Amino acid sequence: MPSIITCLVAKRLGNKFTDNHWELRNFAAKLVASICKRFGHVYHNLQPRVTRTLLHAFLDPTKTFPQHYGAIQGLAALGPSVV
Repeated sequence: MPSIITCLVAKRLGNKFTDNHWELRNFAAKLVASICKRFGHVYHNLQPRVTRTLLHAFLDPTKTFPQHYGAIQGLAALGPSVV
């Protein structure tokens, strides 16, 4: 999970300006939601921990716009109960 969360809230993804980090953040959000849905019954604190991590990234005013975008996408992918 840490590497997937990094793909959501990292400051910079890719080496070039033309790298499509938006699509990577969208895919990572869907993947996190899928993992939480699939393994949440085994690891009961998985979704709350992911939600807390994304919420902290979203509420941090020092984060950049792409980091906020990734956090919002991740929270939205987790469903309306999280939002």
